[in-house]
Amino acid sequence: MNIAIIEDNPVESNRLNDIINNWSKTKKVKNDILSYSSAEAFLKANETIPKISVIFLDIEMSGMSGIELAHNLRNMNYDGEIIIITAFQEYVFQGYNVHALNYLLKPAEPVSIGKCLDDVYKKSLSEVYTYHFRSDVISIPFADIICFVSNLHNVDIVTADKTYSEHKSFGDVVNNLPSTFVQVHRSFVVNLAHVYSISKNTIKLSNGTEASIGRSFAKDLSTKFINYSTRLD
Repeated sequence: MNIAIIEDNPVESNRLNDIINNWSKTKKVKNDILSYSSAEAFLKANETIPKISVIFLDIEMSGMSGIELAHNLRNMNYDGEIIIITAFQEYVFQGYNVHALNYLLKPAEPVSIGKCLDDVYKKSLSEVYTYHFRSDVISIPFADIICFVSNLHNVDIVTADKTYSEHKSFGDVVNNLPSTFVQVHRSFVVNLAHVYSISKNTIKLSNGTEASIGRSFAKDLSTKFINYSTRLD
């Protein structure tokens, strides 16, 4: 995700940067953080604005205020998330007017910032994998799925918290996945968002799982991983 911090206090800006970086390491999510000391500086980087997933925005700044900037961004059809961070509680209602995702009082706690980032990350990959289990319909966000594994006549759907099992052809599953998933072995499909490392013959995932990379899948994996990483930059 691309994240912007717009804050004229360098101490607070650095603090936010550290919290976001810690969240990224914990979640193993690749983030690019851009910091700006004023609303005007952010607007000058107008080519960057559409690529920003979430903005952490201070309200009280010299020059253009954060609320003014937020209104300008919405008028420019910016549809990313805005998280308002300020020392002044009275601005909370103005935050609603610009459709802010959340309003956090300084000093914002790491847990609160982490929850906001969790929401943004899941929304950015909001599609879900759905299957029927007996009389129930199970929906799992693609963002939470680490990998799919063929297991005899079933397919295991692996997340960080739980492994689900679906009675279905592995080929049918593979053919209906979004582009963030890539097959690395005849019985193994991984979510590129959960790739921790890739060596010549092995891929390691965010939950510690390691899988062999089949020769016939290596080139496709390399190409898709490079393309995926480039989109994140």
